[in-house]
Amino acid sequence: MSLAVSLSNNPPGDRYTPNQLTRSTGFAGVDGLFRLLPDGTAERGLAILEVQPSGPRVIDQAPRSFSSRAGSYGRSYAEH
Repeated sequence: MSLAVSLSNNPPGDRYTPNQLTRSTGFAGVDGLFRLLPDGTAERGLAILEVQPSGPRVIDQAPRSFSSRAGSYGRSYAEH
């Protein structure tokens, strides 16, 4: 939903172009960040949860942007 709303704010003729759909900043989705890559794949920035008897526990917060921090394995999200 955020993808359609975000792109609809662009001027007519520049709303749903390949450049807009694959912009490096991505979009905020229900489950976290996502971006569409030129090769047709998608990249997501999600929280890492640990399942415990009392319920799930967040052990690594979801990123706020794709370039803001390194991921759990020491690579920036832009490098994945």
